[in-house]
Amino acid sequence: MSDLDNTLIFTDLANNLAYINAIASVFPDMAVHAHGRLTQDSICQNFAHLTEQQIQKIVFTKQKLFSQYVHLTQPNTPLIALFKQLVEFDTQIILVTHCHTQRAELLLRHFKLETLFSQTLYIPKTNFKYPNAFLSIPQTERPIFIFDDDIVELQQASAQKTTLKNVFLVNNIEKIQCSTDL
Repeated sequence: MSDLDNTLIFTDLANNLAYINAIASVFPDMAVHAHGRLTQDSICQNFAHLTEQQIQKIVFTKQKLFSQYVHLTQPNTPLIALFKQLVEFDTQIILVTHCHTQRAELLLRHFKLETLFSQTLYIPKTNFKYPNAFLSIPQTERPIFIFDDDIVELQQASAQKTTLKNVFLVNNIEKIQCSTDL
């Protein structure tokens, strides 16, 4: 199982530029300074005076603008190479993401990764990814490796280890090295 944003593909720059330009188009006089990844939650926290309708307008505009910045995203080449090798050995890889469907499909197409995953699970942001993913896949005795940059998501997955003994968590994804000598 793998997460998409900042695990499989590094998206912070494109994401932040899309948000900054969305805010500028909706509120031309509002200054935005990104400290880390901009998200709907961070917009709500930093601009508490905005209404839900205004926030949704920013998010909608950001989603439309993101495609203009997709060229600024970067693939996690070692992780993608590992997944491609695993697929050659009939290993099923499942993409589990909070990403909006259209943006996920755009990113996968951009890097020609549409066929890499046996399944894609879109989990609402109101839920943790992996406990929900475990409910959507058949039980297996085979090892389940979870690649994610979000330590909280991995902690939630780890909580499932009491019932699933075959779950392995991988957070340090930039250090993955892949041998072509398998």
